[in-house]
Amino acid sequence: DDEAGTTFSQLAAALALLAGATLPDEDAALLDALAARSLSPTDDPAPGTMVLASPFMHHYVFEALRRGGRSKDVVEIIRRRWGRWVESGYPTTWENWNVDFPDGSHCHAFSAHPRYHLAEVAREQSGL
Repeated sequence: DDEAGTTFSQLAAALALLAGATLPDEDAALLDALAARSLSPTDDPAPGTMVLASPFMHHYVFEALRRGGRSKDVVEIIRRRWGRWVESGYPTTWENWNVDFPDGSHCHAFSAHPRYHLAEVAREQSGL
């Protein structure tokens, strides 16, 4: 986030929620914004929009969403964002949403955390 308030990051919003650094009346709007940004098909930030967290940093986005009762959003985000790699034939998780930079990796273990979140959602839904 910048001092002028022209950019704001999804990660910062998720961490603020997880740390309890938000006002209770802000939480629903922040959760809505977190989910909407991840569900948006665009990866690149547009002026005045939330900066998308990397695949790895989505761990914190998912934690905030799950704690906020938005497990269905977590599953849908995984289906859309990680699913596009599967649909394209990639058997691994990427370092970033697009790895069109020189040292970008198509095999980045830190981005494999959705398996954990899917297991947690299943556990929550089973009542265990």
